[in-house]
Amino acid sequence: ATLCSRERHLMRHREAEDALARNNRYVREAVEALNLCPYAARARREGTSARRVLFGRLEEVPQASLLGILRDMEREGGPEVVQLIFPDETDDPRDWERRAKSGLVALHEALGRSVAGVAALHPRARFKATSPRAMVPLFRRSPDPTLQWISLAALERVREGRPHGEVLLPSDPAEAR
Repeated sequence: ATLCSRERHLMRHREAEDALARNNRYVREAVEALNLCPYAARARREGTSARRVLFGRLEEVPQASLLGILRDMEREGGPEVVQLIFPDETDDPRDWERRAKSGLVALHEALGRSVAGVAALHPRARFKATSPRAMVPLFRRSPDPTLQWISLAALERVREGRPHGEVLLPSDPAEAR
């Protein structure tokens, strides 16, 4: 039997609620409780972060929708961090990271300016405990494949007075393996 449009909509709505519940639990019980990100709790409390559940693959999301999210990040009072949660994604962590970076580059080109940085989070991110750099993927795990966009303005405020460039984050995902 085929599902009618209303039933499909309700099913997707429940799937979105489930994805947000998984993400919320992870953020509170792991990220905030273990202080993996010293900014997470404050961003949640102050409303400077947002989450969106998107179905399908990253390339299937209309570019106009993603550009709208980036523009929203630029406006005064807009979110500084946006997590785009993709419960349907099945790529391995390396491909997900590659697609996350190339997708944001394409969006920046379409927008004509750079707005955000990206961290590709994945439930199967592999890490090694051989060095701080090799452990970064451990902190890039999440219940569902997720893109975390961070506004460049927020990154500048965080980095104020610190060296610029990639201090801990490898530019090539293979460097972390």
